[in-house]
Amino acid sequence: MDNFRTRYAGFILLLLPLACHARSPKIAPDLDGLDPHSIISVIVQFAAPPDSAQHGRIDQAGGVEQADLPLIRGEIVSIPASALSGLANDPNVVYVSPDRQVSATLDYANPTVGAGYALSYGWDGTGVGIAIIDSGILQENDLLSKNTNASNVSRIVYNQSFIPKVSSTSDQYGHGTHVAGIITGNGTASTGQTISRHFGAWPLMPISSTCVYWMRTAMGPTVM
Repeated sequence: MDNFRTRYAGFILLLLPLACHARSPKIAPDLDGLDPHSIISVIVQFAAPPDSAQHGRIDQAGGVEQADLPLIRGEIVSIPASALSGLANDPNVVYVSPDRQVSATLDYANPTVGAGYALSYGWDGTGVGIAIIDSGILQENDLLSKNTNASNVSRIVYNQSFIPKVSSTSDQYGHGTHVAGIITGNGTASTGQTISRHFGAWPLMPISSTCVYWMRTAMGPTVM
């Protein structure tokens, strides 16, 4: 019996270092292996909105609150990498992830609609018109014509409002303008040193804009 206890104790001692250095499930995997002396920017999500006591604990760990993220009950915090484990041990902390740099692309959208196939045959929208029935379209630079020397010729060739007693087709929600840009934005306002993609699948296509009323219901947006 004593021999069994000795072996069991030895087994526990072997596992103890692994347990002590195991990563908390509340810390994102890509925060592993950081220089413990480095200062990193992380997004901390809380079970309950952080109060002054919570902020005090973060401050004591060397953290500095950079921004509030109320929609996800979180904050952007600058903190030493060595303090992450202690931060994750806080029962009010749900998850800690890097404040990652993100960017928008059309890596999936254009292939989904077959834009590459069409463009490979020279079909760029020339001679084709589209009608967008949505919340209206704002005149953006991406929707101007590049087929003329003039700099202000719109490719929105027609617009109409179906809202009773409202004649304006100005986009008050942004959705119709967003859709128009995906379909036929020519990239005029989407180019620069740090931008590598244009957003329109068919950038020469003229547009017909119709405005409808979006009413939010318990089931989500409904077109009237």
